[in-house]
Amino acid sequence: MANFKYKSYLLFQSVVRAIKDWKIVCKGQKEQYELLQIAHRLEKGLLIETPRPLWGWEKAERLGELIKCMDEGFFKQTGLSVLNAYLDSKEKSANKEDRDKCHRFKNKYVLDLYRDKGGTIVFKADIFSETEIVTVEKLFNTRHSIRTFADDDVSERVLLKAIDLALRCPSACNRQPFHVYVIDKETKESIGNNEGYSGNKYIFVTGDIRAYTIGEFNDWIVSPSIFVGYLTLALHLYGIGSCVIRKDLVCDTEYNKKVKSVCHIPEEEKLILELAIGYVKTDNFVPFSNRHNANEITSFINR
Repeated sequence: MANFKYKSYLLFQSVVRAIKDWKIVCKGQKEQYELLQIAHRLEKGLLIETPRPLWGWEKAERLGELIKCMDEGFFKQTGLSVLNAYLDSKEKSANKEDRDKCHRFKNKYVLDLYRDKGGTIVFKADIFSETEIVTVEKLFNTRHSIRTFADDDVSERVLLKAIDLALRCPSACNRQPFHVYVIDKETKESIGNNEGYSGNKYIFVTGDIRAYTIGEFNDWIVSPSIFVGYLTLALHLYGIGSCVIRKDLVCDTEYNKKVKSVCHIPEEEKLILELAIGYVKTDNFVPFSNRHNANEITSFINR
């Protein structure tokens, strides 16, 4: 009976939470994320060797309108760089109508000279040396979940370096809908619920559910989770251990409410994961977790 009540409670909470999230998403996609999504679609179009005539103009017009609404900074610079790359391709188009539309477009919009924040580049695959491969393999193979840490303080400078590396992670249409909140040990103690982990600092990662359209409902979980995977490796590179702690995505727990209040996390940002972090001690007891090998979890499907 108790188990039935608990399941019923979780079902009720999940429905309530889903309705709340649905109402937030129904407010519409934030314009800065629409800008990134459209810019990325134009970037993908620029990769086509023989594009069809007049491709992309509707997206370019919308991108131009969104850019006009943006303050100076990341979003405007990204949009302008991609738009300039798109227009450069149209100026060279064999289609006269494309070239004419490009001329009219440039007269309509005042375009700054941003060209290094988006578009396309020539990527030459770097071949790692055997020594470099061994080093990267060591990075992966020596990462463990760390639950006890050295007393040394983790500086903001090193944390920002790790976060910069983690930002190289894949992100759907380059929307990067995550935000990182870092608190110290004292602030964490005021929130409570240490779950047996005593880090030097604590990182909370959120996903903005208004980075997505209604058709992408719940996709906000994916990109921030990939980001955290990269972040654990980046932290490990700088000698910082971490333990990833899941957050309750179904219930508005009291703990989650306190975290959101202390960190001033907006309603549209969902608290997804927490990391207890700190420098790794010289010797650590860590879980020696058995792992599948690739053959056990991989299926090759051949026609």
